[in-house]
Amino acid sequence: MVTGDNINTARSIAIKCGIISPGDNFLVLEGKEFNTRVRDSQGTVRDDSTKLGSATFYAKLLQSQGLKARGKYVA
Repeated sequence: MVTGDNINTARSIAIKCGIISPGDNFLVLEGKEFNTRVRDSQGTVRDDSTKLGSATFYAKLLQSQGLKARGKYVA
């Protein structure tokens, strides 16, 4: 999930939508941290279950492009 909402709102939305459950092992990142962690050592956008809050347009674009390149649906 990639959203421009603040991190607490993003987490709450993800729980209410059933994307994550309160006891799940998940990672929630703010846009700045995401920008430094978005790519792996080969420069490929990571494909783990990331929920992103306070995302910049560029962070959302990178994540969307990386997921689309893997054949994932992005809405």
